[in-house]
Amino acid sequence: MRCLRINGRGDRRYRIEDLDAFIAEAGRESAFRIAAAEARRENARATAEFLPELGRFVGRSPDLDAVLRELTKAVNQALAVPSPTSIAPDDEVGTSA
Repeated sequence: MRCLRINGRGDRRYRIEDLDAFIAEAGRESAFRIAAAEARRENARATAEFLPELGRFVGRSPDLDAVLRELTKAVNQALAVPSPTSIAPDDEVGTSA
């Protein structure tokens, strides 16, 4: 931040506009840090809630493909991801009819 040195000791004076900009930037940074910390806490809570469910999926079936399908559905549901459209096994990706 720019300043004026007003004496030999090095005392400084700042322009009001520069101080206002500095304070505004500090406020935005604080708000961002608070929001980021809250997001991390929410993520930790969601993870802690999902882990027991993960254990139930894994213990439910010896078929790995079935377990992975169930987990994918649960994760998509937890993250509110829309369900993908089904693709038949013989469909080729990237080809046009």
